[in-house]
Amino acid sequence: MNKNIEFYGTLGSACESEKTLEEMFRTGMTGVRVNLSHQDLEDRQEWLASMRKAAKRCDIKPELLVDLQGPELRIGKLKKPLILEEGKKLILGKGGVKLSKQILGSLEKGSEILIDDGKILLTVKKAKERYAECVVLRGGVLKSKKSITIPGLAIELPTLTKADLMNIHNAHEAGVTGVMLPFVRGAQDIINLRKTLEAEGVGDIRIFAK
Repeated sequence: MNKNIEFYGTLGSACESEKTLEEMFRTGMTGVRVNLSHQDLEDRQEWLASMRKAAKRCDIKPELLVDLQGPELRIGKLKKPLILEEGKKLILGKGGVKLSKQILGSLEKGSEILIDDGKILLTVKKAKERYAECVVLRGGVLKSKKSITIPGLAIELPTLTKADLMNIHNAHEAGVTGVMLPFVRGAQDIINLRKTLEAEGVGDIRIFAK
């Protein structure tokens, strides 16, 4: 096997057992990727512990690559998934699905909203300061922290979310060796990430731009 090539597997429910992870390491996996778009490092401690045990049995020191949220608009956390039916009403903001004030302040009557990479489509019927009343044009199952896009509207976002900053703060303790930053808009996003890593004392962590 070419030792210059790294092979990563995404850590998830299908491969969370030590036995499965051990098999993956023995067949050539050199590191794991953890998707932090909808979860935090602290939530994945049990999975990471299983990964380390499996790697130790294979005499491997694995790379740990975390995939951050990055500068993308998202809805907030939900207590449970919502089934959205065509023609039904949905409230965004106060009294409904959590949404940042930054997004709410940019909505107006007639705005179209795409959620979860366009799988779900809404239209705004009433826009207020703290909430927006929408109608579902294309339904589906809505889960926490899914992406949200308002066509024709540009909202300036910071490079890193609050969740990203928290995960970077916990990166050293978790043994993170690489960070993936999605939705990179230019060099400044990479510079901002590097400065944040250095400020947290983990400036040696590798950066992967997506």
